[in-house]
Amino acid sequence: ERPGATARLPRWGAGLLLVSGLVLGACSSDDGNPSANSAAAITTLPPPTTPAPTAAAPTAAVTTPAPPPPSTIALPDGPTVLQQSLDALAPGYHFVINATVNGAVALSTEGDQIGLASRQRVTSQGVTVDYIVLPEGTWKGENGVWEELEEPAPAVDPLAPLRTPTAVTVAGHSPELTTLVATYPAAAFGVPGDAISVTMELTGTALRSFTYTTPDGTGVSRTDIGPLTDATPITSPASV
Repeated sequence: ERPGATARLPRWGAGLLLVSGLVLGACSSDDGNPSANSAAAITTLPPPTTPAPTAAAPTAAVTTPAPPPPSTIALPDGPTVLQQSLDALAPGYHFVINATVNGAVALSTEGDQIGLASRQRVTSQGVTVDYIVLPEGTWKGENGVWEELEEPAPAVDPLAPLRTPTAVTVAGHSPELTTLVATYPAAAFGVPGDAISVTMELTGTALRSFTYTTPDGTGVSRTDIGPLTDATPITSPASV
């Protein structure tokens, strides 16, 4: 059979017409007397009967079962899932931040957060600067030369502001993706305005990204979260 060929029932014909005849002719002479010739005896079989067509057996109707109704997945509790995801990342994670203003890239940051320490590389307007931030101080490095800043930089843990939302809702949920929308004071992210909404994407309870738009609509920040790419302990450049 050819793959995908449609099965066909046997097609019965009208039957086979069988015709047979037997003609026996005998010519004999009696002492050479032509008058003695007897008529040829002809025996003809009765005409055959045509068998009635055999009706095909009725085909049972094939019933396709109706598909089962779609299963519903219970929505998780948004605040609980958010806190679980943040707790799971507390030991350390890798992050990439891209910020745009009026559609143009204004700042890109990539780094690792391990506990309270972070190392990151910040690029803005074509200039790249490295930072190491520890509880005891902050160091800035350019072209391999490090200097300690007099005033420690503010905490740079990108996830720290996410721990204090004023509201959390579940915008979507599936086995592959859970989407949370949380509301925060704008000041928590260092932007002017009253409040901002942050959209978070999670796989299970693992946070993989969060995005927000500034209240004036001109700035957009997206942070992607992943496992550590460098688990080396973060220390000050002076101790290296």
